[in-house]
Amino acid sequence: MIGTPFCESLLTALHAPLADAGYDLALFPLLGSQRVRRYREPGALTYRADALLIMSQDPDELYGAAPPFRGSTVLVDAQHPGYHSVSFDNLSAGRMAAKYALNRRLPIVFLDGADVPDAPGSPAFVARCAGILQTLGRHGIRPALTVSVAPDNEGLRNAARDIAMQRPTGPFLIVAMTDDLALSMRQHLHDVNLRLGEE
Repeated sequence: MIGTPFCESLLTALHAPLADAGYDLALFPLLGSQRVRRYREPGALTYRADALLIMSQDPDELYGAAPPFRGSTVLVDAQHPGYHSVSFDNLSAGRMAAKYALNRRLPIVFLDGADVPDAPGSPAFVARCAGILQTLGRHGIRPALTVSVAPDNEGLRNAARDIAMQRPTGPFLIVAMTDDLALSMRQHLHDVNLRLGEE
């Protein structure tokens, strides 16, 4: 997904050092199955580059085999034993979020990010979700409500409406899969008369 604060921060951080070394940065988003099919073809424009940075994807899932690229390849926000990787420990991040939620002793509404249709899912999200749900489960807790949120304005509006209609009685805690998702939901929750910090 492009246009998120995470993606923008990453691209901004990469731009200056690459430019200083005389390289240009080109972006090839994987939006939809047609784009993914084109990306898997050995003649794709992507593979005319000096190096390849794969963000938030597992190469095995993305390609089904080794990428059709022989240059340097680095994974960001994903891990694989066959590649240099820069990533967070998303399983531990999920566990930390769940422990924080458990300490609040409130019913939990879990905002799970919905994958973009016909595009590969993010291993970071899978690991983070596992950390959250496994930790809650070990304490015998299940979210009072789980809402899958599509990463666009309509999806965010629908999620806020679902929370307003199905929310637990009394105060509750929202646990979001990502900070981008949490920040994006703020205005939409306000629009359905849910007051953050009060309800």
